[in-house]
Amino acid sequence: MTKNIALAALAGLALAACQQSTVSIEGQLHNLPDGDVYMAILDSTLSRTEVDTAKAVGGAFSFGGKIDLSDPQCVVIKAANQDIVLFVGNENVRVSGDVFKLDEAKVEGSTHNDKLTAFGNGMPEQLRMRQLGNELRLIGNDIDRRNEIIEEIKNIQEEQKAYIRHTIGSNLGTAFGAFLLINSLNWMEFEEADSLVSLMTQSQPEHKYVVALKRIVDNSRAENEALKRVEIGCVAPDFELEDINGNRISLSSTRGKVVLLDFWASWCMPCRKNNRTLVEAHKKFAPKGLEVVCVSLDNKPDSWRKAVVDDKLQRIGLQLLDSNNVVAATYCVRQIPCSFLLDVDGRIVSKDVGGQGIFSHIESLLEKSAN
Repeated sequence: MTKNIALAALAGLALAACQQSTVSIEGQLHNLPDGDVYMAILDSTLSRTEVDTAKAVGGAFSFGGKIDLSDPQCVVIKAANQDIVLFVGNENVRVSGDVFKLDEAKVEGSTHNDKLTAFGNGMPEQLRMRQLGNELRLIGNDIDRRNEIIEEIKNIQEEQKAYIRHTIGSNLGTAFGAFLLINSLNWMEFEEADSLVSLMTQSQPEHKYVVALKRIVDNSRAENEALKRVEIGCVAPDFELEDINGNRISLSSTRGKVVLLDFWASWCMPCRKNNRTLVEAHKKFAPKGLEVVCVSLDNKPDSWRKAVVDDKLQRIGLQLLDSNNVVAATYCVRQIPCSFLLDVDGRIVSKDVGGQGIFSHIESLLEKSAN
């Protein structure tokens, strides 16, 4: 028994000694000019970080012995201003092909990249999608055929999404699955992504892609909760800001009036144009009980004050400054100008109705509050 344990221990040590501790990537690309080739990784913020440089001579280049990829991850080789995307760990990887056909490049030596290749090869209806795309570009004015093509493309996209979902579900405990999920977030519903990230966090909580995914879904969850607080029918969240004279003004102080709450900034040209609409709305509806509340996102108070004067906003309603964008974040303002129309009880009646289209909403609300 003792001898067997000793042999097992020695075998374990031998295996550990043979395990590679860094990634090695060698390349041979036809038509690759001599010069620098760059290696980058997708980091924990999901941004590219350059980690190594190699010299290409006669189409050959080599990276090796420097970068520890014990956690398999996405690696991008930039050659001749073109990208080769790999998914590798600490392996001896060989890349070959033609720089003018990098989508056909051959990658050998990586079990992790073999998964990525198999995944790509298994994607349903790839050829048909290319055919439909080409036909769509050449279709001309045949509206019926165009609609048929678009409908077929949508159906294939749903089939491809199902394939991606299945692959992710089969790789919840791998970095490859996390990598696929990162690239699927743009079309996946929050609830589905949240559930998948939760499962991945249980099996591989330390991998940087899982950590990044958790951060993304946590931020989305917080944003979803914030959006629920500013849905139509909700009481608008109260806040307190300084006005142009340095006085602290709360939104709740306007209760009892119909309020047009507008977010803007001096540097935003569409906002400056919209300010004319605010002045016109005030002139038309203030005598009937409208209060205009302008919240600027400027971080330069002098620029804000000048714009208030130039746009004649000092003559209308309340001019408030949200220089740290705290109130804007509370209201989930993603672009400006952005407006909220509130009734006399402070409830949100409409959101972001552009231009003079807001006038009918204001008039209707004023008539309702007068009855």
